[in-house]
Amino acid sequence: MSVFSDQLKDYITRRGVTIRQLSVQTGIEYSFLYRITTGKRNPSSADMVNLLVRALALSKHESDALREAYEIARVGESTYQRRAAVRQMLESVGQLPPPALAFQNSVRMEHLPEICTGRHQVHTLIKALLDQECSLSGGQFRIIAQPNDPFLLELLQVQTAPAPQMQVTQIVCFPNRPAEEDQTIGLFAALLPLLLNLPNYSAHYYYGAAQSISGKMALFPGLLLTSSAGILFTADYTTALCCPAGGDHYRMLEARFQECLEHCPPLMRPVSGLPAYLDSLQHFYHDMESASREKSMILTPDFCYVPFLTSDICDRVLSHHIPDRDRFVEKVMQQVSISHTLCALQTTWHFTTESGVRRFMATGRFLDLPPGLYSPLTLEERRMLLRSFLDAVRTIPGYHVALYDPAVLPFSPTLECTVMQNSTHALFVTPLSDTAISSVDIQEPIISGAIYDYFASLIDHPAVLSEEESLKRLYFLLDEFS
Repeated sequence: MSVFSDQLKDYITRRGVTIRQLSVQTGIEYSFLYRITTGKRNPSSADMVNLLVRALALSKHESDALREAYEIARVGESTYQRRAAVRQMLESVGQLPPPALAFQNSVRMEHLPEICTGRHQVHTLIKALLDQECSLSGGQFRIIAQPNDPFLLELLQVQTAPAPQMQVTQIVCFPNRPAEEDQTIGLFAALLPLLLNLPNYSAHYYYGAAQSISGKMALFPGLLLTSSAGILFTADYTTALCCPAGGDHYRMLEARFQECLEHCPPLMRPVSGLPAYLDSLQHFYHDMESASREKSMILTPDFCYVPFLTSDICDRVLSHHIPDRDRFVEKVMQQVSISHTLCALQTTWHFTTESGVRRFMATGRFLDLPPGLYSPLTLEERRMLLRSFLDAVRTIPGYHVALYDPAVLPFSPTLECTVMQNSTHALFVTPLSDTAISSVDIQEPIISGAIYDYFASLIDHPAVLSEEESLKRLYFLLDEFS
């Protein structure tokens, strides 16, 4: 038996029809349909599932459940859960919930307790230590804890954002079992807002039995260090042991954290400022160039315009307030050259939306670039870039575009994500402000592999148009703006 066969048999029983009657109604051969209901075969396509949905007159809830069961049966439970986790992550990037901290004001603690009990009390202790550290020049907040506590994530986000000099270093444990890859993606998704929004936040990782390490039976799996104290705390934040700075216990905890850090690789390569962003992009694309036979996937808010930029466009639109502007333009054109070369070398899929391209054509603005860095492109420049992109897709065998429906796949509208097959890298880019870009180069193989696998699965997704239909719509859009 399978998830799909169980679900289908349940609906057949509820509707009071026989397998033979359903065979007649759908046109599916009786013996094949019988083997589907016994779990020995799966439907041959999503179209066959749609036939069953219509014949059984399923409600939207029921049809969604049957289609989900089909996907699980088709790709396997672990692959389905991993892809679902990636999708949820891409949809939630940039959609940060409003602050919900129980205490918004600064917390002061006159005396550091040796033992702190109760979740609220431990939270208060951690916030007091963080408030104190944020007030220092060159403060440090070092922590070993899983990113599955909303309080801690929000605290780091809200408290350290106004303190750019504050250095936050976190060590997390990723599950070491292939069947738990969706949990790795979930942990990474919780960290991603911090990685994209906090310039001095860094995350390091190791593999282990994450559920055991951070479970209730683990004595004190959490460690937090500031310049004034170190605390050990339980996974549920209900008990903490405190060690003031300067003592033997504090020095032991500090040495232990440093030892762990030396054995935990960084989750991402830090990128800060425009020059560093271009350097990281160049580094990423050089890796792509050296693996020219590999495939790459790009999620973009509008379309991939970089390979078709000209020096005249860059010189005209880029702000004259950019520091060392000439050097910046030179780096941009180097990136254009590398990107243009990759068009012919690699198999590349671009996933975008018709509404995103339409918005670009109407405004001359790219959603993944801060508006303060450049002036809007003229209509002639917009048409030239889009036509060059479409002609490249039409004439270069490995260069592809696919429009997706944002109502079904509501990915973050300002996010650009690039990932390459068989690579440990995944590049996330999104505007941080009117003049700043946030770029994170993820360097963990499970995460990058899962993102690539998810994008590859989109090629046949019902909410993604074929390349032929995508080109047809985009050429029609181009004609609209003639």
